[in-house]
Amino acid sequence: MVFYEELKNKIDFIQGSIYHKAVFDCRKLIESTIRNSPDLRMLSRGSRKLIDIDLLYILLRHLSWHHASLLPEFSIDYLNSEHRVPRAAATVMVESCLDIFNPYVSAIQFKDPDDCDRSFLSNLLLATMLSKDETQLMLDTGFGHNFIAVLSDAAHIEQRSRHYNFAPEIQQKLSSLLAELQSELHADPELIHIYHLRISLQKSASIEAEALTSSRLRRLFKILLAVGPFGIERGKLGNILKIDQDATNVSADLILLRQHHCLYMLDQNRNQTDKQKICLSKLGHEIICQPYISQGFQALPRDIRITRFFSLPECMQSYFVKICKDEPSILLLILKRQPERLSPKALQLLATTLMPALGPQELLEFLTQVLQKSQNPWLRKAACDILTRFPEEEQSNRVLEQLIRDDASPMVRRRARDVLRQRSQTLRT
Repeated sequence: MVFYEELKNKIDFIQGSIYHKAVFDCRKLIESTIRNSPDLRMLSRGSRKLIDIDLLYILLRHLSWHHASLLPEFSIDYLNSEHRVPRAAATVMVESCLDIFNPYVSAIQFKDPDDCDRSFLSNLLLATMLSKDETQLMLDTGFGHNFIAVLSDAAHIEQRSRHYNFAPEIQQKLSSLLAELQSELHADPELIHIYHLRISLQKSASIEAEALTSSRLRRLFKILLAVGPFGIERGKLGNILKIDQDATNVSADLILLRQHHCLYMLDQNRNQTDKQKICLSKLGHEIICQPYISQGFQALPRDIRITRFFSLPECMQSYFVKICKDEPSILLLILKRQPERLSPKALQLLATTLMPALGPQELLEFLTQVLQKSQNPWLRKAACDILTRFPEEEQSNRVLEQLIRDDASPMVRRRARDVLRQRSQTLRT
């Protein structure tokens, strides 16, 4: 299932490219190379298509770094290790496709080739630091297991021995760059979130690299922070930003962020532009989550934080719970106030954090309140998941049996039934 979702994302990315002529020419070249290679001409149509998609995705994904000397090396290794394309044929494909794209890529951004290589590797390391898991990292970079292993080792994500086919100089360069990045991020904590925004925008092949200057990225990030989790009227945005820019720039920035699914606008005041409500998307919330909670939200008085907490999106609720794990009194107030308004992930984090202090019996009372009052079936299912950690006892069994009988959601009834079944199997063993 993950493979097909990843494949669909790559196809959508390629189709969203503005370089239609280059993509068409590359596809002809790839097919010609396969047809003329004795080792590849017997490949199935599906295998040929996968090579085509993967190579085009890598080249479009890293369009800003086409002049990096390491890009062809990594691309050739990918085709060789993941698709078993002989290195000679892979070299022809990669270098010829890069030649096709060259007229569309500006070399002005990097006057020194070493700067281009450094920026390319830095971007890959940042993607590694920001990715949730290896699957996402492979999609964000386009590269396979070989190079993901190198990136993960450099970022110390997994402390285990790995095998990879790249020169040790690359590993050393990555480790050196990581040390520099960590120093930069320590000096400017906002930088990691601006990088997150840049990487998110670059996931669309329709954006030109020259549009994402450092100053513009900072401006876009400030717009997202100004909109925040509760939204803002368009007319108030300029006053909050306090940025010396004309209305044209603001409009262009809003269009860019909307096109790349960072925010959206409600149309209830379409005839009054200044009254239009701007709201963040899930991606927009994720980009500003940490700085918004750590800076703005944490500075609010305690009662206001607890009241507003329930209106926060899931990622912000979860992050707030994580940073307050050493303040159980605040978390307990949240759980007592309105547990039925928690997000599923926040409920699970709260339960894990507070179970040692509350004990199963008191926590069960809060979960019962969630199950009875919440209209969100995903939250009720999360409550069932938490019950799997409870010891076998009559009261929690009665709660599960009542869910099986009365809950309106088939998903919740099925989960409650699974929990009871697991308990009965555990008793038999």
